[in-house]
Amino acid sequence: MPKIFLIGCITLGGLGIGAFLGWYFTGHRYCVQIKHLRELSEKYLMWVRLYDIWMMDDERGRTIEDYLIARGSRNIAIYGMSYLGIRLCRRLKQRGIINVEYAMDSNPQIELPDIVIYYPGSEKRNVDSVIVTAIYSFDAIRERLLQRGYKHVYAIDEILYDLLKDNAD
Repeated sequence: MPKIFLIGCITLGGLGIGAFLGWYFTGHRYCVQIKHLRELSEKYLMWVRLYDIWMMDDERGRTIEDYLIARGSRNIAIYGMSYLGIRLCRRLKQRGIINVEYAMDSNPQIELPDIVIYYPGSEKRNVDSVIVTAIYSFDAIRERLLQRGYKHVYAIDEILYDLLKDNAD
């Protein structure tokens, strides 16, 4: 009887531990997935807000070109060729006031027919400034670009908020 009791306890204990571990790892995976989705939704919300501010600036006659010209930037590079980077590149090329020399992106598979895209670690090329559209990683990107010799590195959100602030005056 004691052996059967002991085997039963071990079996129940093993089942209990197995159930707990299964619950924990399933729950952990679910929590990681929820965290990822929350971060993604915050990122998309920020993009929507930036588009809104961009359009408000545009309606008031203040443009990114104005901002760059006021800082002596006529030839630029764009870092980050996701939604914002593509829109910015096309807008600047369409207006023809600022010359977009090239773009940079850490995804080597991104290709656009009307712009040369370099991987960030490649050789530095001469431009007056770099506009970073990857705002969630701006501080690290800015630091790397400054170390590589780029003099003026701007975040797209800072530009848009500065233009909006200037409009309020």
